Amino acid sequence: MFSNSVASLPRVGGLPGTCTLCGLMCNLRLPKSKQCNRLNQWLAEALSPVPEKPASDVSQRLASVKLDAGTLIWLDACDVQTTRAAVRLARQVGATIHVGQSAGSHAVKSVIASDGWLGTTLSELSARAELIVTLGDGVLRKAPLLAERFFQSPARAVQPYWIHISMSQHVSDDVLAGQASGSELCVTPHNWIHWPREQWFENLTQLALALQPSASQVSLSTESTITNLSASLLACKQSVWLWDVDDMHFHADELILRRILSMARSLSERARCALLPLDLNIGRVTAEETLLWLTGCPTTATWSGNHWYRSPRYVGSSLEQLSGEFSSIVLVQSLASERALPNLLTDLTIKTSPPKQPQEVQVAAVGRDCSGHLFRGDRGTVLYVEATSSSDLPTAAELLTQLTENAVVN
Repeated sequence: MFSNSVASLPRVGGLPGTCTLCGLMCNLRLPKSKQCNRLNQWLAEALSPVPEKPASDVSQRLASVKLDAGTLIWLDACDVQTTRAAVRLARQVGATIHVGQSAGSHAVKSVIASDGWLGTTLSELSARAELIVTLGDGVLRKAPLLAERFFQSPARAVQPYWIHISMSQHVSDDVLAGQASGSELCVTPHNWIHWPREQWFENLTQLALALQPSASQVSLSTESTITNLSASLLACKQSVWLWDVDDMHFHADELILRRILSMARSLSERARCALLPLDLNIGRVTAEETLLWLTGCPTTATWSGNHWYRSPRYVGSSLEQLSGEFSSIVLVQSLASERALPNLLTDLTIKTSPPKQPQEVQVAAVGRDCSGHLFRGDRGTVLYVEATSSSDLPTAAELLTQLTENAVVN
């Protein structure tokens, strides 16, 4: 996707260059001041000098790593090639692969599997939504141009009404500034609502009751925000609830998702109410989709010697929780990420940033000094990411392949 000249990017799917960092069709031909923060940060890293190869012998370090059936391969932010190499390694030694930071995705998938879903797309939201309700501040931080690109469509005569439910009393300056880096904020919510995180379930329960046909006979909270929000939802013909999946990463959050789903069902009996969770972590969708098509197991896969299977007890768990389950841990990151890898003693950490511990090995980042395949955030388009500079650093896929070869020899 990235080349030496950003202005000469190829067209992808009929659109000018597409920003895979936020998956929201950020036009790379915009002036830098109008691009999203994530893209500007990526370009700054991509064009910065690449450090020299570490003096230590990486091959010897890999040879000292002993992997077996008790190994956990934790994928953080990875491209297709790295995930393929991890699957080959896991199959060789009988290890377990887990796509990290996916508890929020798991909560959504769990509700979909048990209760169904009323979903939508960003295209439908942009073209038809009359009311947009965003829940949680994560979506504002991670997708700074979301509102400008999809909440304000120039093709529509009437723009949608936007209500934002924030977790903080005063949304911090960095959330607002992040919507349009270096420029004035183009689109802001028409209505800000403050609901502390611990009150979400209670308030959404009251809102769900207010939306019922028999609401007048139910004892409801006297809070005006719930009354006003229910009136807004009942008045429009097409509404959308939108949030970042990482804002719903606790097991108890499945109850919140079921509350939102119940409201969508109630409203959809006489109108249209849809739900749109956005997974905005770079490389996670790619790793999950690649793991699914290669093993048939989403999020987590273990090789038994004959087939792949998924252990339910690993799903939705943090790395700290899983550390006691395995004899060795390998952390892998092949894309530059805003999230720091967990500060946990591992047998080997393969990452794109300089090492801080003896167990860490630096590798080339996809789009910076190596090439690889990525998915766009909507899981719809495969993109090829070209190198922006050269380096003799190995790629994460190459190191995982070497570990596989070492396991064959041993």
